[in-house]
Amino acid sequence: APDRAAGLDDAAASALAVKLVEELSADIGTNKPLSELGVKEEDFVLMATNSLEEGSMRNNPLHPSVDEVCEIYRAAL
Repeated sequence: APDRAAGLDDAAASALAVKLVEELSADIGTNKPLSELGVKEEDFVLMATNSLEEGSMRNNPLHPSVDEVCEIYRAAL
């Protein structure tokens, strides 16, 4: 497949990447709010703690706090 980001500046390439991920999410049915998946706000601290202890988060250049991760979950509820 051709490189859809060829010739785009960073902002345009980033916007394209977000659009493509959103389209993929819709195509595979993962674009649902957490509440539709049965997640409740009281689950956030455990979920955040688990996600921060996971290996992939240790490789993240940003190191959010449990509260910051909970805010992300709250926005996705």
